[in-house]
Amino acid sequence: MRFFLSLTLIFAFNLFSSAQTVINEGDLIVHKKFKVTNTKKLIRQLNSLAVFENSLSGLCIYDVRKGKYILEYNSDTYFIPASNTKIFSFYSAIKNIGNNIPALYYTETKDSLIVWGSGSPTLLYSEFNDSCAFQFLNNSQKQIYFSSNNFQNKRYGSGWAWDDYNDSYAKENSALSVYGNAIRVTLFPNGEWTVNPKIFRDSIKVNLNEDFFRLKRDEKKNHFELWITETKDTIFKEVPFITSTELSIKLLSDTLHKTIVLIDREMRDKESIETIYGIYSDSIYKVMMRESDNFLAESVLLMSAGNFNQNDSLNPKHQIEYILNKQLSDLSQEPRWVDGSGLSRYNLFTPKSMVEVLLKIKEYYTAKDHNLNRLFEIFPTGGQAGTLEERFINQLPFIHAKTGTLSNNHNLSGYIITKSGKLLVFSYMNNHYRHKTSTIQKQTDIILEDFYKYY
Repeated sequence: MRFFLSLTLIFAFNLFSSAQTVINEGDLIVHKKFKVTNTKKLIRQLNSLAVFENSLSGLCIYDVRKGKYILEYNSDTYFIPASNTKIFSFYSAIKNIGNNIPALYYTETKDSLIVWGSGSPTLLYSEFNDSCAFQFLNNSQKQIYFSSNNFQNKRYGSGWAWDDYNDSYAKENSALSVYGNAIRVTLFPNGEWTVNPKIFRDSIKVNLNEDFFRLKRDEKKNHFELWITETKDTIFKEVPFITSTELSIKLLSDTLHKTIVLIDREMRDKESIETIYGIYSDSIYKVMMRESDNFLAESVLLMSAGNFNQNDSLNPKHQIEYILNKQLSDLSQEPRWVDGSGLSRYNLFTPKSMVEVLLKIKEYYTAKDHNLNRLFEIFPTGGQAGTLEERFINQLPFIHAKTGTLSNNHNLSGYIITKSGKLLVFSYMNNHYRHKTSTIQKQTDIILEDFYKYY
């Protein structure tokens, strides 16, 4: 009896202790002025922040005018970058894709048009007004053949979570993306609904008069279930479909009203391979970086891999090896880089390597345009655009930076223009915390705002 009484008392004490240790996350945030011009004092301040206890944080900042690092706080420590990986994919793109994206590769014979995918994401995708590839195919009077022989990749990136299959941010990879590799159901106030591509309408089971609007795909088949509710506005849901070469050809054939024949043919004669170019590359980069679009990031890496100067296949692994060994061989710490989007937790980067690549990107745009406005328009901007629209809203726009968030990980890397006109390149990486991401963001923002105001 005493034994059970002791257990009861211990259990009650633990409950009481837990109740006493509940922390108001707002109380964790420190608002005092940070010593941004004194490295030693600033590091002591960063080490004392309760919000970052029992987790991993690193901050690296480079002053462009001085040409030196002004802060290196765990800057050589490896972090899971999440969507900060897109900074490296962006670098690969600007180094290996021209002013316009490659929309298709092709060769012609007397009576045949043979095409290969380029990894372009824009074909029949409503997000972009790019009809170049479609019009080229539509205008051809020859029999069209398609080969996927140059696609040497898997539909999912290495280390992606399997249960993301129904989420719009986890669209599958393919050489010939059609309709953005997803179905979109649009629900109108009158209760009518449409689906694009239309071919999937008979694959949707509909539930009427529900309390919410929802679209869900079967894990292993292109079978969907739709829940319809009342709405005052036109709304939509987007869900990835399971890709295959056969399905891509069927979707394209139905839209073109032409038969496309699948063949297995290598891109043997490089001299005879031509490229159809699509929309302005920056228009892809802008959506990819501002909205942190994973599908576009994977597509960008595929397109840069298709550069014939390096290889003749859409193989992101080979492209990553090429970039790291040839174009980024001078990084202080070699990253572990496995995908284009940052969905994989296998990626490992240091804050310093992020800053080094951001500096190379800055140099590229400075040499090209003699100013950085074009670059800053591609990145999210504090208080104005993209994933930073709701952050840094109490100041003039001063920060252009890429966010990167997975559960328990949040990073921010980019450019700060200080109140005094200095240009800082920075990377602030935070991993393995248990607090709310919004709390981590607020403390990060306060520190970076002090660099804007006082450095």
